[in-house]
Amino acid sequence: MKKTGFMVLLVGLTMLNNDIPLFGAEDSLPKFVSFAQKKMPLGLGEENHNSPIWLGDGKTIAFGIRWLSKSSGTEDAIYLINVDGTNLREFLIGAHTHYWSNDGKKLVFEGLHLSASIINIDGTNLCELKDLMTDKGVLKPSPRVGFRGDFRFSPDGNKLATVINVSVDKKQASHQGAYIGQMEDVIERQIWIFDLTSKSAGKLIAGFNPVWSPDGKRIAFRAENNVANQPKPKWEEYDKSELCLIDTDGKNLRNFGAATDGGQRIAWSPDGKMIYYETKGNIWPNIWVINLLNKEKRCLTSINKQPEYDNQGGEGFILSPNGKEIVFAREGDIWKLNLTSIENGLPRKTQLTNSPDLQWTNPGCWSPDGRKIVFPRRCEIRIMNSDGSGQKKLTFLKND
Repeated sequence: MKKTGFMVLLVGLTMLNNDIPLFGAEDSLPKFVSFAQKKMPLGLGEENHNSPIWLGDGKTIAFGIRWLSKSSGTEDAIYLINVDGTNLREFLIGAHTHYWSNDGKKLVFEGLHLSASIINIDGTNLCELKDLMTDKGVLKPSPRVGFRGDFRFSPDGNKLATVINVSVDKKQASHQGAYIGQMEDVIERQIWIFDLTSKSAGKLIAGFNPVWSPDGKRIAFRAENNVANQPKPKWEEYDKSELCLIDTDGKNLRNFGAATDGGQRIAWSPDGKMIYYETKGNIWPNIWVINLLNKEKRCLTSINKQPEYDNQGGEGFILSPNGKEIVFAREGDIWKLNLTSIENGLPRKTQLTNSPDLQWTNPGCWSPDGRKIVFPRRCEIRIMNSDGSGQKKLTFLKND
């Protein structure tokens, strides 16, 4: 196994005084943990169970935990659990965010200082992504430079699209991906493509939130301001973003003029003919769809309420595997749109969860067959049928 600065653990970890394992300064990067190990106790303090992902086998769910340790402050880990709630086990210690290939056989995770690595689910082929870059000069030492998430595997799992913060001269910055600052250099968000077969990587375009088309030939993404045949905007207009499309070879850049201000999600229809996206502005995000053939845009929700504070109650949406339904999070609950049933000009909306407060949540993840949804709720991971019935906890706090 290739070692790249990460310590791979194939033996059990020692529990100290009923607390989580402690790491010294030299062990500050994530560690792989084999499935055979004894699981960590939950309920050690304040916990945040998040980002549940249904793996490609349909039998396993991965999720992240961030909690306050009694001895060493904040700790992160990625856990795996069977869909029936059995066999809870830690998978990766020290990593909080995780992005999986469609088949669930490999994942990318983020470490400290905007670093990122890829590993197989069996712990083999661990590699830091920066080692695949021929031009490592773009990652010059800076607390703002490095990988910033948005990792997306291609449909076949052989390539990876991601976003890298790169320090560039203000005069040379591509206006569609730059953070605007007072200094001469700015941080530009660039989309890079990593070929995991040839072990190579290269810049595609300035932008963020890349999402592969179903055939793996195109990437939809968000870009600050206009990108195609448009003059550079005023620097103070950097927070405006639009939906764009580009071939994976860098050709055929298209700007659909669809504002995605403040939105975070983009999704392709299974047939590749439509793209769903969010736009937020000063209200909770609304969900839109655009027809790629005629560029017709249509709003699927009618949310005009302004949250009392940023991200109140959650946001985001997930398209079902068959492309006929969307689940989304608003006001602390999860809702569903039936795209094949129209009421008053909009898809029929159904509330799937009923939360007593406005605690932040996200829509979770569909099962591969589209029959169930796994989602975070408070300090738990829960699962339910796609119609909202049969809700149950998969993880529990010690005092439950």
